[in-house]
Amino acid sequence: MTLEALRGTPVAFDERIHVARPHPAQIEVASHLRQLLTASEIRKSHLNNDPRVQDAYSLRCMPQVHGAIRSALRHARETVEIESGSATDNPLVFADTGEVLSGGNFHGAPVALVLDYAAIALTDLMSITERRIDRLVNPDSNEGLPPFLTTHSREFRQGS
Repeated sequence: MTLEALRGTPVAFDERIHVARPHPAQIEVASHLRQLLTASEIRKSHLNNDPRVQDAYSLRCMPQVHGAIRSALRHARETVEIESGSATDNPLVFADTGEVLSGGNFHGAPVALVLDYAAIALTDLMSITERRIDRLVNPDSNEGLPPFLTTHSREFRQGS
C-alpha cells in the first residue's frame, strides 16, 4: 500500500514487463499488485500532469525483489519439508533386507544452506521495505504527502 500512499504508478506491474523476464514468482507478485490496485481511487486522482518519469526503485521493483524472495522461501520450505521426513541416522538399518549401511544423511548442509538463503532473502525484503517507509515519512523524498505525516516523522526523528 506504500505505492498507493506515494501516488505511485501501476505501470511497472504491467504483465508484459514480467513475461519478458519470466520468473514465476515475479509474475505472481506483479499480478497480485495489479489486483490490489484495480480500483485505486488514490492513483486515479493523480494520473494527470504527473511530473515524474518513473517511480523510485523501491516501488517499481517490488515484483522483482518480492518475487525472488518468494522463490527463495519456497525453496527453503521445500528443503525443510524433505528433511523433516528424512532418515538421518547413521548407520541406517534397512529392515526389509537386514542391511546396515553407513552414510552421510546426518549432514546438515541442506538445511543450513537454505536457512542462510532464507535469511538473505528476508534481509533484502526488510531493506526494500525500509526504503519505502523512508519515502513515506521523509519530507525530502515523499513528494508532498500530507503535512501530518512529515510533521510526526520529523518529531520522531528528533526524539520528541
